[in-house]
Amino acid sequence: MMVVGAMSGGDLLPLTQVPPKVKVNAQYYMDKVLRPLLEEGFAQLYEDSAKVFVHHHATKSHTAGLTEQYAKDIQARPK
Repeated sequence: MMVVGAMSGGDLLPLTQVPPKVKVNAQYYMDKVLRPLLEEGFAQLYEDSAKVFVHHHATKSHTAGLTEQYAKDIQARPK
């Protein structure tokens, strides 16, 4: 089993469980991990998204073009 956890200076977010035998590619990571963390989890903690900095390691799903484009798109959204 794999779980994804996130924390901030303000609070912990719920763990996200990745089902067994799921291949975590860029699309899965973006849809099931990153988007819920940023758009639901951290949005509840911080009204100002400028206070949020996401750090993750260099796994292929984290550095794929799709994931990087999503990060740019979310930064460009009006606040």
